[in-house]
Amino acid sequence: MDRGQLIHAENKEIMEYIQKELEKWPNENFYFGLCKDMKKDVFLWQNGEAPTYDFWMEDRPDNHGGIQHCGLLDERSNHRWNDEGCNEQGCERYICEIVMQ
Repeated sequence: MDRGQLIHAENKEIMEYIQKELEKWPNENFYFGLCKDMKKDVFLWQNGEAPTYDFWMEDRPDNHGGIQHCGLLDERSNHRWNDEGCNEQGCERYICEIVMQ
């Protein structure tokens, strides 16, 4: 059974660990498991839970152009959260996890 998914960093400590690991790729952006719930106009983890902490880069989310519905770990802000288009050209990197049951 396939249980892979984009990563869900359930607390700030996990997110800071991921951020530290991404120092190995300082010029790369990565999609992760935060996405916009269009009905509620909020960002949620893919499992439907709301984040319990804030890790957004300054002045984000901003939904620039009305099409930024996916979470991106942005290299311009030391891999803090940014909202971005879900098919952004030049960003083909993802951080995934395997959910153990």
